[in-house]
Amino acid sequence: SFSVLIIIYFLKENRTLLPVARRVFFIFLLLYFLAIIISLGARTITVALMVIIVLNMLQYARTQKSYKAFLFAILIPFIFIGFIFLHPIVKTRFMDMMKNSYENTNYGSYFARSKIWEPGMEVIKENFWFGVGTGDDQAELDKKFIKYNYLEGVENFNMHNQYLQTLLSAGIIGLLIFLLNFFIQMKKGFKERDLLYLSFIVLFMCGCITESMLCTHKGIVFFLVFSFIFYKSENKQCF
Repeated sequence: SFSVLIIIYFLKENRTLLPVARRVFFIFLLLYFLAIIISLGARTITVALMVIIVLNMLQYARTQKSYKAFLFAILIPFIFIGFIFLHPIVKTRFMDMMKNSYENTNYGSYFARSKIWEPGMEVIKENFWFGVGTGDDQAELDKKFIKYNYLEGVENFNMHNQYLQTLLSAGIIGLLIFLLNFFIQMKKGFKERDLLYLSFIVLFMCGCITESMLCTHKGIVFFLVFSFIFYKSENKQCF
């Protein structure tokens, strides 16, 4: 998803310099990446990416006073919907979001997360201020899974939400520090008027809603490397 945003930024910044053949190539590459992302069925990131692209295009249309860019921004949701409906499994996953119970769904990932969050919230309430510690979070969560007879989750599932995961591990103080990190980065992004930086932060924050993004090495490396690059980069004045 972030690669898609990089390509869009590249096309916007080099719109008058690229030969037609290269522009066509990057547009096809963009559509190819979108098809892959949607086929993965990651609903939160897919919707977040769509909204971010639309907002980027609307900003571009405003600054360039381009009606073509404005019309393209309107078409973007239909492109996403088209890709979704072309993939029967992904279509079913999105349609499942309108169901009201686990039994009526085919994949039930949203309702599966609710089974994780309910026992997890009990641990959070018992350790609200300082959490259970980063080394004991899974052990404490497993105890609640057993209590709730959710044996599938034992040693398999974390909170699948980075905000709740941080709250469980480090308490409300840790969560506030975690959110402060996002605030500082977004403040810098707005100050430098850097849309790509802001898009990166918003995309990652949305990913944190349904995944514990910083519980894996690849998530930590991805976030820290790009955060450092953007934070130390020069003012690019993107809008």
